[in-house]
Amino acid sequence: MSNEKLSYKGYEGSVEVSPDGRFTGKVLDIRCGLIYEGLTLLELQDAFQSVIDAYLDYCSSKSIRAEKPSSFPDVLSTKLCKPYDPVDFLESEEDCALYLHFCAEEDLGDGSLKKAAALDIEKARGRKRKKVF
Repeated sequence: MSNEKLSYKGYEGSVEVSPDGRFTGKVLDIRCGLIYEGLTLLELQDAFQSVIDAYLDYCSSKSIRAEKPSSFPDVLSTKLCKPYDPVDFLESEEDCALYLHFCAEEDLGDGSLKKAAALDIEKARGRKRKKVF
């Protein structure tokens, strides 16, 4: 049953059966976590259509563009998501010290990882100084 898909207004949704026998699903190929459930397949189809309608209505009421499904979700996610930057997670001196410690442990012996960590730490400290509270 998990190969079945629902379709409505250009969106597709999965069909799954939960351990307790309920039908569940999620809207596919968009980043929003839209889920739905029903006791029967008919209820599941109705819930799927309702969640799509509610999502589109919400987006319209907030004047935001509704996400459209992508035929290439991995490419879409790669382009829309911010790349990982360790600087975003260096919020305290303790974070910086631990980061430098673990980078030093993993360094291949040429010092490149330690140097990169030191640059990340300086960048994080620079960001912290620029913040206005």
